Amino acid sequence: VLGALRGSSPSEFILRDNYRNPRAVVVELCEVAGFDVPVCRRALQSSVEYKLYDDDREQGRKLNALLVELLRDGVQPDAITILSGKKPADSCVTHYPPQVGKTIWQLDERGPIPAGAISAASISAFKGLENEVIILTDVPQVDPASEWARAALYVGMTRARSKLYMLVDEAFLNARKQL
Repeated sequence: VLGALRGSSPSEFILRDNYRNPRAVVVELCEVAGFDVPVCRRALQSSVEYKLYDDDREQGRKLNALLVELLRDGVQPDAITILSGKKPADSCVTHYPPQVGKTIWQLDERGPIPAGAISAASISAFKGLENEVIILTDVPQVDPASEWARAALYVGMTRARSKLYMLVDEAFLNARKQL
C-alpha cells in the first residue's frame, strides 16, 4: 500500500514537532524507546508516574487504586483510557477488573462507548487515538533490540495528552535504569 501511495507522487513531510504530549512525557518515552527527542510545543508540565508492582494480582490492585484516586480527584471517566501491552483477553484489566463504580469499556466491543465509562484497549488497537489520562498496563520489557517493544512503548506513551501512568515491575525499572 505504501508503495502504491508513493507511486502517486504525494507530498511527504517529516513531522519533527510534537504538539500532543507534555515535554517530560516525550523525553521519558524517547529515553525508554530509544528515539531522538523531537521539539515539544506543548507547555503543559506533567511527568510520567511509575507505579511499581510485584505480580499480576498486585498490578490489578494498583490499577484499581489509581482509578479510585483519579475519580476522587474529579477526573471524568471518559478522560481515562487503560492501555495494555497484551491483547484484551490476556490483559490485567480483564483478569483483575477494577471495581470503581464505572463501566470499563473495551474499545473492540461493538457499539459506542457508554457515557461515563472508562475506556480500555490494547496499545496497538489505540494507535492513532489519544486521551487526557493514559494508564499503561502489561508494559513490554525494555529491550533495545526488540523493535516491537520499542514501537509499542512509543505508541502507548504518546497517547497521553495530559497525564501518563505506567504500571511496571522491578525488571522494567532495572532495564530502564540501564538505558
